[in-house]
Amino acid sequence: MPFSLSHSSFSNSSNATFNDTMNLTIDAVFGPPALGSPYINDAQYAVLGVILGMTIEISFTGLITTLCRALQGSVTQGEEFFVIGIIMTIFNFVCIAYQSLAAWVFFLGEEQCGYGSLVGNVFLHIFNLGFDIFMLYKTYCVAAHDLRVQYTAMAIIVHRFGWAIVDIMASKGVWNPDLQYCAYAQDMITFKGYASSDMISHIFACILSLVFGCLNFEGDLAGVGKSLVEGNILRSVVTVAICAYSTATGLEFNSGSYSAAVAMLVQAYVLSRCVNAELFYSVGRVSYAKPGGGGTRSIISSQGYTNSAVRSDRMEDA
Repeated sequence: MPFSLSHSSFSNSSNATFNDTMNLTIDAVFGPPALGSPYINDAQYAVLGVILGMTIEISFTGLITTLCRALQGSVTQGEEFFVIGIIMTIFNFVCIAYQSLAAWVFFLGEEQCGYGSLVGNVFLHIFNLGFDIFMLYKTYCVAAHDLRVQYTAMAIIVHRFGWAIVDIMASKGVWNPDLQYCAYAQDMITFKGYASSDMISHIFACILSLVFGCLNFEGDLAGVGKSLVEGNILRSVVTVAICAYSTATGLEFNSGSYSAAVAMLVQAYVLSRCVNAELFYSVGRVSYAKPGGGGTRSIISSQGYTNSAVRSDRMEDA
């Protein structure tokens, strides 16, 4: 979403003045930064490091849990969960690399400034594209594999990929010899472009989850259907909110500031949490998939998504 790993050269004068005043006050207590941006002190870098660590921990846990689920035969019976498992695994690997690079990019030296900023920006876009693919595939499943949803989702992904390519070409790291740190020259047009594309993806997923939830369950959100629909809707709402917050922060503050860095890392934390929440919902679906006592048929015949769950549930009622 809306923010590069490293520091940007764009800002408005009022925000720059406010940030400088705040940092002078904080530096009087904690001391100036030893390395990295002059707009962020050592104590603030420590906070950023904690957020980075929590995000990496989530992804490591997600990888291990996904592997454990894969070793349980019943969890991988459904094609949809198999695809979701692959997407989640790739996303978690990318997230670990992305956050590890963030720790490095914050402290780039003169020699590493150019290519380090480029690598960080590339992983930023891969991370965000991975999350968009995850949410759009989940929406496609909730929409009962509707072809119109599939084509729209593919168009959104291509649109986001296009903005990623343009931003990688237009934005770059520039060494500031006076302040001795790597400033990131973010192109504002591409920033607004890929941030808007991310927002379109999240709003699309949110609206489709609501619409198909109402159509499929007709107000009866019970059992596995409740877990599926509410889970996807909740994630969609959360991602819309965090994307809006991060975009607003990117437009308002100099990206070398502490506020912008926090927004970037909190966004990564929330998105990683949202993806790995699928493992929580899958536990509920597996328990529903187990055969009931007395010969009662299972609610889901495969690793249930909305359409299969609704069909089998209605067959039982008939």
